Amino acid sequence: MAASVRPNRSTVIAVAAAVLVVVAVAVVIALGFGQTPAVAPGPAMTATPLPSGTATDGAPDPGTGAGDAGGGGEPQLDPRFGEPVADSVARDRVAQFGDGVSAAVTGVAPFTATGAGIGEVAGLAVRVTVTVTNGSSAAVSLDATTVNAYFGSDETPASPLASDGSSAPFSGSLAPGATATGVYAFGIADGADDTVVVTVGRGAGSPLVVFGR
Repeated sequence: MAASVRPNRSTVIAVAAAVLVVVAVAVVIALGFGQTPAVAPGPAMTATPLPSGTATDGAPDPGTGAGDAGGGGEPQLDPRFGEPVADSVARDRVAQFGDGVSAAVTGVAPFTATGAGIGEVAGLAVRVTVTVTNGSSAAVSLDATTVNAYFGSDETPASPLASDGSSAPFSGSLAPGATATGVYAFGIADGADDTVVVTVGRGAGSPLVVFGR
């Protein structure tokens, strides 16, 4: 009867190591062919808008001001002026009509009026200089442009002074990319020159833009 051969210890260890290697390779292959777990999308990144009326480069704000109907909204009727308002900004800002045309008040200068015209009263007055810029692709008419002024805490309408020699109302047609300037004089109450509010309109069908204190 033949004697049984018992494997030595080193042989057993080698066989066990080989089995472990085979198992590890099988696991790696299985994982390599498995589906990659789906990654849940993170929250969408959105830009935080700047406060309305903020200038980003130190220049007058070319957009809209706080409390207006700019930024794609419809002009809203303002009971103070009885007309829809497209943009309401500070007096040193640029206001947008919403069709590529913009306006700016470039001067409010107090002076003493003589009241030479019919119904005009002598006393404190202001000369208001307004510029209109046509940023659209078509010419726009300025013939129906209106500029009005208001003063005081209750925004009392100021009296136009047509007789003032410096007055130069808007007229004619404004070509694309061009800028025109108009000058208007108004009589106001004594001491009210720092409370003046100016509105600019371009006639029927166009809303106002408002320049506050």
